Amino acid sequence: MNHLNIETSGFPATNYTWRFLQNAYQEVINALTNVVGDNLIISGVNQYSTNQISDGFIIYNGELLLFQGGIISSNVIIVEEVEFRNYNQDNNNDQQGDSHPTYITRYAKCGSGEGQFPLSSLTRIDTVKQLSEFEQIQSDWNQSVSTEPDFIRNKPTNFLQILKKGTVSVGDVANDQSVTVAISPPISSNYMVIPTIVSNGTAAFDNDLRIIVEQKASTFFKLSIAEASGAVQNVSVDYILIPL
Repeated sequence: MNHLNIETSGFPATNYTWRFLQNAYQEVINALTNVVGDNLIISGVNQYSTNQISDGFIIYNGELLLFQGGIISSNVIIVEEVEFRNYNQDNNNDQQGDSHPTYITRYAKCGSGEGQFPLSSLTRIDTVKQLSEFEQIQSDWNQSVSTEPDFIRNKPTNFLQILKKGTVSVGDVANDQSVTVAISPPISSNYMVIPTIVSNGTAAFDNDLRIIVEQKASTFFKLSIAEASGAVQNVSVDYILIPL
């Protein structure tokens, strides 16, 4: 951060000196406001009675401003007050020092007028201490109350639902063979059977099989397995049932 180094009395202050000092702190303030954000309540600005609001600080349009408390209203205005001072120069030759705007005071307050904006548009930010105490909440997939902090929004709904899964031991398939699998408790018969033949023996023999779904009902389904050769197999069938 830039700063002015004055080691003894007799420093030759000029206009450059005041601009240097102003720019030194203004650059830092601008950097901080850019990090924090815009249209924020930094501190104060609390309603403490029916119609009163306290002093504080806000950031509006990238500018850090004092908020002057008083009677609360729905809108906020930015006030700029200018004090003039006579300079040690007389450019107009009127035998008097020229007057220039010198001390400019800007602050926000509740009120109405040019450039007004809603008080509700200012967002209060948490302090660093509050942020450090942030409570981490584990999301709950089964939470159905949307106002609860563990509620998950925009959950996908097209997940694959498995009605039943299991494994059926078949062993050797002699020509054509039917395998019946019971379903308990009963389900709707509007489902799909996805079977997979699993080799438990010699793969070169077990891969000579084909399988189809022969019948579907609410309490069972039936698989039909056929072999392409007379080899001895040793297989089982993994299956899942999914709704259509």
